[in-house]
Amino acid sequence: MAKSSKINIDKIGPPFSEGIAILQKINDAGYDAYIVGGAIRDVLLKKIPKDIDITTNMPAKKTEKLFPDFKRIFPYHYEIFTKSYDDKTNCGENWQIEIARMRIDIENYGRQADIVFTDNLEFDLKRRDFTIDAIASSTELSLIDLFGGIDDLDAKLIRTIGPPKTRFREDNLRILRAVRFSAQLDFEIENETENAIIELSYAVSTLSPYLVWSEFDKGILNPAKFKYLLIKYGIFNVIFSGQTKYSQKIEYGLDKIAQRIDNKAILWAFFLMDKPQTYSQKIEQIRKHIDFPHNLANEIKEIVEIIYALDKLEYLEPKKQVKILESKFFGETIEAAQLYGGFENEISKILKTYKNTDAPKLIDGEKLLYLDKIEPTMFGSILTEIRLAQFRGEIENETQALEFAKKLVNEHKKDAK
Repeated sequence: MAKSSKINIDKIGPPFSEGIAILQKINDAGYDAYIVGGAIRDVLLKKIPKDIDITTNMPAKKTEKLFPDFKRIFPYHYEIFTKSYDDKTNCGENWQIEIARMRIDIENYGRQADIVFTDNLEFDLKRRDFTIDAIASSTELSLIDLFGGIDDLDAKLIRTIGPPKTRFREDNLRILRAVRFSAQLDFEIENETENAIIELSYAVSTLSPYLVWSEFDKGILNPAKFKYLLIKYGIFNVIFSGQTKYSQKIEYGLDKIAQRIDNKAILWAFFLMDKPQTYSQKIEQIRKHIDFPHNLANEIKEIVEIIYALDKLEYLEPKKQVKILESKFFGETIEAAQLYGGFENEISKILKTYKNTDAPKLIDGEKLLYLDKIEPTMFGSILTEIRLAQFRGEIENETQALEFAKKLVNEHKKDAK
């Protein structure tokens, strides 16, 4: 990417063009306004941004009057307004624009700060975390780069604005953001910034599960590098209280899963895994530290149970075996485990033992009513045994299933005598 003092692309479509139109409207009202942050970074990297951040010296009352369709968000004293756009033009998904008053952070308290408003763009940019997110653009697409952000984009470097220890202590989330950016953009972390991450990695333990989720959800777009960095800097162990060690298997396996299986829950299940033998017991503890959406959390838990059972499936009680084999995630989990590696013996044994895991049910409880003198309490166990026999390839049709059921009933009667 060549250095430039101006955005130089042939066509700028929504959402960026909408941001430029808002800048012009603010300028026409007599105030300064600039697009800043990730939107500029994305455009310079030839990506289409989905979030447009605008900084301005226009007071809140003027913003409310000029943009009545924008919503003021909490904390209200920051004077931040947002609007979501439902159309998916260009960026392929919904997007939003945020208008925030230029400010100086006087004193930080984690995610909050004592502030004063300013008309000085440099002061507003200086409070931001990384150089690549402190580039601004005017309506004419002229770039304002006061902290070497374009140079760092060229060099593919993540670097804090100012001393990294100071910036990370101001807001511990910046530690996780640095790692996430490194993975997401496939950039390296500048040496001093990296050393500060290693020294202060313990501080991510104070982050809320929601904030951990917000960063992990973006970092997992490049899962192998993201997990590698989390382990390298000790962050994975700090958040999840584990002793995970990095291996090339993690890098190779996670990348293959991400490339070949279009199921986010599957990817998350293998991303979070440490030792398969203890994974089922640890997943609830892991979920306390990362605020997954409810449905995704339940799907991950179901997949984890399958992973945990891979080396012991045939020794589980029959009902548990059927639950695992009937899971809608079973086939994809087996495929992912093969891609991940390290489960070759377990999967080979499962595939030899359970030959027909995709087979539909042959009979239900109503069919068993026609069998002589069968106790209703036996229905569940008989159906379970029939299902397992079907999975093992021992029965293939309804007639065979009913004969198998009669055999089970007779065996039960003999045992009762």
